[in-house]
This record gives sequence, C-alpha cells and structure tokens, in this order.
Amino acid sequence: MSHNPAVQIPLEQPSKGAPHLSIWAVILVLVLVGAFIITLLTTSTPSTTSIEGVPAVESASVLYENPELVIARQYAALRVARLNDAYLAVNPELAAAHRYTTLTLQRAQDSLMATNPELLAHRRYTADRTAP
Repeated sequence: MSHNPAVQIPLEQPSKGAPHLSIWAVILVLVLVGAFIITLLTTSTPSTTSIEGVPAVESASVLYENPELVIARQYAALRVARLNDAYLAVNPELAAAHRYTTLTLQRAQDSLMATNPELLAHRRYTADRTAP
C-alpha cells in the first residue's frame, strides 16, 4: 500500500455539540443583558428624602401624619451614623477614601447647583416640604 501525502484521513471526527453550545451561550448572554437592561429601566433612583421608593412629597406627608415614624427614622439614621463612624475609626484607609469621596461629591453637587438654578430651586422646595 503506497502512502500518498495528499490524502489525509482525519483521526477524530469534529464534535457536533460545539455549535449547539455556542448558540446556548449566545442566548444566555442575551438573556443576561436583557435582564440587566430591564433592571436598570425599572429601578428608579430614590431621592435622599424618600422612604423606600415613595416620592419625597408623599414621604413628607406620611412623616407629618406619623410622628412615631419620624422618631424611628431619626433613631435609625443615628444608629447608622454611629456604626459608620465606628467602622471608619478602625479603618484609616477607608476613612480617607470616605472623606475624599464626600468632598468630591459635595464639590460636584455645588458645581451642579451653581450652573442649574432650577435644580437649586427644586432642592430648596424639597427641603422645605420635608422639614419636620
């Protein structure tokens, strides 16, 4: 039997499952991307004066009608602040990062307020409406 180098017999047959797996991988990626987009579209950013997604005006009226809720909210805020301060006290790197982030956010907010008088007016209106 002569050996012809032009004729080659494959030793293994190509896998028939590979295209099937890549289709499922593409479908999985599309589903995950779609779920992420839906989550972004349906999740609203709550204002700083809202109570678990309730708009600020509604939360102000709820707080006005329920003084015990105001006390509970103030107590919870105080507890969170104390825990935060205690954690920052034992983590100097985190405390430095927290200060930097707070200053950066404050500067950005001040800059934004300076360039948008409507936003500043809305902020004052919201602060007046939610003041206890």
